Amino acid sequence: MFFYLNGRFLRFCLIAALVIGLAGWVGAAQFSHRVTVTTNFYQFKADTYQEILPALVRAMPWRATNAFHAHTDWMVAWSYEFARGADGVRLTHFKTRTEIKITLPMLVSTNMPPEPRQRWARYYHALMLHEKGHETLARAVAGEAEKRLAKLGAFESVAALKEAVEQQARLAITDQKAREVEFDRRTQHGATQGARFMVEHGHP
Repeated sequence: MFFYLNGRFLRFCLIAALVIGLAGWVGAAQFSHRVTVTTNFYQFKADTYQEILPALVRAMPWRATNAFHAHTDWMVAWSYEFARGADGVRLTHFKTRTEIKITLPMLVSTNMPPEPRQRWARYYHALMLHEKGHETLARAVAGEAEKRLAKLGAFESVAALKEAVEQQARLAITDQKAREVEFDRRTQHGATQGARFMVEHGHP
């Protein structure tokens, strides 16, 4: 499943696997979450501050789809188990795997003087700060799903349980989408955090 959100490409892979447990249910559902974060870089070359922006735009892998200099993609997959008991079918285990990929620009230059290099460094760190905010929001999806699923009771059938689990997990993603929209609105896509690149009228 794919979503486009404010020019930022977000990828959600939703995998739901049912494993039938033994009859008899003991205790509350157990939850486990695994998160993997990868940071990738695309390189561009510039020797003056004025060369940075056009070189950066030319090097952006996604330049045909949006104008952001960095972005964060993430994927959430889940699996779950259930057991049949006297009161019906209950969720026993729920596992998530979140994969987060942050892509940032990397300046390659041997001739740029220290002052413009420092200006670039400030802009780069602001970009990284903003993308780390998206990472934090992506990490929160699993916890939101757990909160929702912990409230589920017994169901008359496996089909009813499956429908409820998938609905609540998808609602956790919907909530995250809303938080990301608000985060980008509040930060103006990182501008209020310092991720505003300016050449002629000031420094970043």
